[in-house]
Amino acid sequence: RTIAYVVELAGSELTMKAPAGGRYTLVPDSPTVFYITGQRVEFFVDASGSPTHFVMTIVEGDMKAIRK
Repeated sequence: RTIAYVVELAGSELTMKAPAGGRYTLVPDSPTVFYITGQRVEFFVDASGSPTHFVMTIVEGDMKAIRK
């Protein structure tokens, strides 16, 4: 099953649109770790610094989302 998350830079804030709707602001903890509604989101980058995927830690376990 494929689920699409949309991550965008809105002004100076990083936001995420969830599949079920709603847009949320990602609160930074470090350059690659953010929190959204209490869930940890870590972004991973390639050698050039471009994001490749993120891992969201939720109650059910880690969920990996690959960049399209």
